[in-house]
Amino acid sequence: NEKKMGLKWYILSLKCHALHFIFKRVVEMSRLSFSQELMKAIEMSSNYFEQSSNGRPIDETDLLALNERIKHMNIVSLAQGYLHMVKGREVRVENPNLAQRSFRAAIQKFEEALDSNTMGKIALRNLGSALLYLEKEIVRSKGGSLVSLTSPNIVRADQYIRRAIEIDPDDPHTCRMYARLLIACQLPRRAEHWYLRALELNPNNPRTLYEFSDLLRYTLKQQQHGFAFQNRFSEIQKSQTEKGEKEERG
Repeated sequence: NEKKMGLKWYILSLKCHALHFIFKRVVEMSRLSFSQELMKAIEMSSNYFEQSSNGRPIDETDLLALNERIKHMNIVSLAQGYLHMVKGREVRVENPNLAQRSFRAAIQKFEEALDSNTMGKIALRNLGSALLYLEKEIVRSKGGSLVSLTSPNIVRADQYIRRAIEIDPDDPHTCRMYARLLIACQLPRRAEHWYLRALELNPNNPRTLYEFSDLLRYTLKQQQHGFAFQNRFSEIQKSQTEKGEKEERG
């Protein structure tokens, strides 16, 4: 068992280093610039792409899923699209116009990746996510705050993410993304269902626990249940921190 665990962590470390290399290469190819804080965080931690919920802008699950066994996926387009989306999220407060351009560029790249493989769940759900981000920025630029279910961007986002779920109904990350879309559309009860589905598939995902806790406490006003999920999130975060410190000490 110890040998198996050692091999598992060795393979995981190789994967993280490989993803780090891919990230840097695609950044160079895309000629995008990111904050020093973001680049430093990626440079210093091989665990950056692992499960996290402390506000880092990259969703590691999408990059880890690049090793999905899809023969014809355009990995470069997918990775470039994700970097454009990261850029849009990073600058949306200080530069809303650049954020919109970044999200549109991300959409274009995800569409290219989808052209290479129409069954690519990663491209589908990321395309849906980018459309949601774009619609939020468009609404915000007009002084609003609520997205409309009838907006063309939201209609497309819903279609793409539901298609990703149809392709792989047991992917917890896609379920969580769909819950986010439903929250943006003011459908908290439906979002609750998809968060529970995501937790059924992966009970210990910190980000899902944190987001679901927020939904329960602040939207559905279920304080007791919300704090239970918040406590579970805190336990996992503490465990991950202690594990990281132990590994650093060797």
